Amino acid sequence: MTTIKQEAAQELGNILSTIPTDTIYTVIRHVSASGMQREISVKMIDAGRIIHLDYLVSTALGRKLGKHGGIVIKGCGMDMGFHLVENINHWFSPSKKFRQEWI
Repeated sequence: MTTIKQEAAQELGNILSTIPTDTIYTVIRHVSASGMQREISVKMIDAGRIIHLDYLVSTALGRKLGKHGGIVIKGCGMDMGFHLVENINHWFSPSKKFRQEWI
């Protein structure tokens, strides 16, 4: 029997392996007053349609979805969108590396 996390990871891996683009777009949804926490959305574009990956990425990585509609990322001092995409590359796309771009 598979868990929800395993199913999300499998589906995310399938999407990443079939999309011809090499870019994952990130959108900052919210920054806490202290600047120590962000909510970031993850998107891809395939054949003119936008693919929203927030649920799959948050579930597969074991992260929470925040009340502002993004994946909760704690910490500061570096590009957290790049950090999120590097985690996606490492865990779900070993053969194809994606670049990150803010929108």
